[in-house]
Amino acid sequence: MLNFSVPQKEFKIYNVTIGGPPGQNPPVLSGSIFFSGHLVVKDSQKGIFDHDKVKRLLDKDLEASEETGIPRIIDIQGDTAEALINYTEFVAVNCDAPIAIDSAFYQARMGTTNFRFLISSKNPFLDYMLQE
Repeated sequence: MLNFSVPQKEFKIYNVTIGGPPGQNPPVLSGSIFFSGHLVVKDSQKGIFDHDKVKRLLDKDLEASEETGIPRIIDIQGDTAEALINYTEFVAVNCDAPIAIDSAFYQARMGTTNFRFLISSKNPFLDYMLQE
């Protein structure tokens, strides 16, 4: 049995529970989409992408999650706030998994904070967002 000096915290993000004592909750898969060089992206600055291909990827991801019993979080990558917002709007309509928004660019991440989604751990507001 593992003993920790700090109580293990658990967070419920929509329909996925993360954290807690080891073995209490299943691991969570976080698949990235729209990353630099991803073939579904047509214009990474404006967030233009192949909707049909992305829908198929999301459906395959759901199928894998259901078959394995492992919950998922969709990790949306993007170069600009405009792109992240376009990607997020599509994924939110076509997927019931929690969404993480991520970017290597600070301005892109900050431009999406009004969406109130889970922000990447690179973002200093993560703890604040989880506590609300």
